Amino acid sequence: MPDKKADTIFEANCINDVSRSWFINETVEENGKLVVATEMDLGLLVLPYIMESKKISPLEHILMDDGFPDLMKLNQDRIAVRLAIFCDQKDSDLCFK
Repeated sequence: MPDKKADTIFEANCINDVSRSWFINETVEENGKLVVATEMDLGLLVLPYIMESKKISPLEHILMDDGFPDLMKLNQDRIAVRLAIFCDQKDSDLCFK
């Protein structure tokens, strides 16, 4: 993950159908494999951390995980917007439960 704050994370899904072919320009590609990248909702990505929280806490405290330190590199402002939809929030602070 880069050093800057990550605004977007993509999930790669591979569709591997042996009975499928693709037309690419003037040729037929017999390998039916297709890899699709879809944007993940950052709020849903951190939801398990919110659910583990016993009390309303600042988002930066909730997202501390020694097993996944890059979690702090996610854009917390963007996460807070998504979490406000389905979490309790204290005032206008980035505190959730």
